[in-house]
Amino acid sequence: MIEHLMIQGSVSKGWLFQEGGFTFPESYYFDPRCRWEQDRKIAEFLDGRFSRYPIYNMESNLVQAEYTGPDIVLVGGIQPNLILNILQMCRTCPGQRTS
Repeated sequence: MIEHLMIQGSVSKGWLFQEGGFTFPESYYFDPRCRWEQDRKIAEFLDGRFSRYPIYNMESNLVQAEYTGPDIVLVGGIQPNLILNILQMCRTCPGQRTS
C-alpha cells in the first residue's frame, strides 16, 4: 500500500500565456539572462497561483525540480542554442580567463 505519493507538475507555455500573459520571444530562447529573468517571474506567478502544490515551469526545460535553484538557468537537452549562448557569456564574464 502506498502511504503517500510525490509528484512534480509542470505547466505549458500556452497555459502561461493564457493565464499569466507570459510571452516567449526569441530572446527567451537565445539570451540566458532574459530566460533567467522570465523564469523567475514565472516561478513567482506559479508560487502565488499554486502555493500548496509543486507546480513548475519545466515543459521544455527537461530538468527535475530537486536539481534546480533560483540562481540556475534551466536548459534542456533540446536547446543547444541556449547552451551555446551561456558558454559565450561565460567567456566574457568578469574574473574569467578568456585565453
